[in-house]
Amino acid sequence: MTEVNTSPPRIRDNDADRERRIALVDELTSLANRPALLLETSRCIDRGGRHKRHTAVLVIGMDKFTLVDDALGRPVGNDILRVIADRLLKASRVHDMVARLEQDRFGILLDMLSDPQEVIVIASRIEAALREPVTIGEHTIRITSTIGIAVSDGDTSAGELLDQSLAAMYRAKRLGGARWEIYDTSLRAETVGRLRMESELRVAIGSGALRPWFQPIVNLSSGEVSAVEAFVRWVHPDLGILPPAAFLAVAEETGLLAGIWRVIVEDSIGMVSKLRSTHAHLTRLGLVMNLSPRQIGQPGLVEGLVAKLERHGMPTGACTLDIQIDTLVNLGRNRATLEALRSAGIAIALDDVGTAPLPIAQLREFPVDILKIDPSLTGAMTSGSTEAGMVVGLVHIARALNATLIAEGVERTDVLRLVESAGVSHAQGHLICPALPVNELIPLLLNQQPLTDRLRLPE
Repeated sequence: MTEVNTSPPRIRDNDADRERRIALVDELTSLANRPALLLETSRCIDRGGRHKRHTAVLVIGMDKFTLVDDALGRPVGNDILRVIADRLLKASRVHDMVARLEQDRFGILLDMLSDPQEVIVIASRIEAALREPVTIGEHTIRITSTIGIAVSDGDTSAGELLDQSLAAMYRAKRLGGARWEIYDTSLRAETVGRLRMESELRVAIGSGALRPWFQPIVNLSSGEVSAVEAFVRWVHPDLGILPPAAFLAVAEETGLLAGIWRVIVEDSIGMVSKLRSTHAHLTRLGLVMNLSPRQIGQPGLVEGLVAKLERHGMPTGACTLDIQIDTLVNLGRNRATLEALRSAGIAIALDDVGTAPLPIAQLREFPVDILKIDPSLTGAMTSGSTEAGMVVGLVHIARALNATLIAEGVERTDVLRLVESAGVSHAQGHLICPALPVNELIPLLLNQQPLTDRLRLPE
């Protein structure tokens, strides 16, 4: 029978030097931290090689923990993480090392395994332990976990073994989460590719290879461009122009998203500010930028954005931040930031409208300035369709909120006619103009003929 870890030391006893011990301990949970796990993994691989035993690393990611943290607040989130840490200790073996790698991600080092299949038994026990509800005060929370497993083949370094278990966890999450996956040779190329992309992306952030492209937002009454929305593009030296879908998942997994956002925000403000100041008919051109739920909690967000606008001489009223519905659903958690943005004069747009229930209660408490109809809704519109009826309903909601309504993803002339006839005031999409680099956008903006007129729509 496998001995269960009931009260093990969280850092091994032979780590005698106090300062060194402190450097290897996670402050929140008192578990080992990432450097400690890597150090001990290296020792275990060496020892396993001498005794012909296996070493394994499990990476445990908590599913959708960010949503829980946002909804209930950081103190409750921290209490949940401490409960998870204790459960991992109790579900692991007495001599295993349990570590907190970052935020909601943990690692377990399994040493001296005679049979690699024993890892599956342990992973299943951990998954079951974490599946039990967590009660913190008046809150009872159910959080599932996704586990990636990698077993050393004898030639694997500690860093490689951890990367392999991370790759297995990412695959498990892509398959829906709440499961475990074992690293195998089919993941090797994926791991190498991901690590290469991470390395290249770090270089790109500081090299100017990440650039904003802009898509016009058109006032359907006048045909004029009222604003442009910024989208990131990566000018890759070998792969050409990469859209965000090609690299943002890696950026989010590796903590690089904040760096990308800072670069794109700075460049976008600078470029739009220059357009406003050098062309008389663009003096009121607005800028829309996306803000993810993860970014809204970043310290100094409002102050940093206002400082950038001031540095480029662009009024805060010309700037709109595009937020997802989840951000408004968690209004209690995000209210202070949203109110600070609004107080600074920055407008708030609600994205993804039509793909999820509108948080009416939150909209009554914090009415946004703009509603953006999701492309999946506009793309399905036909005359007399359910989607067309939903858009009419959104027009009435926008008017009640005194908000501007923008139809995104307009790619057909019949859709453009339908949103116009429904009373939608603004639109954007490939039919009107795709996202373009600023040098290609300028000639279109300088042409006094409205973009919608150039479509020459048949009656």
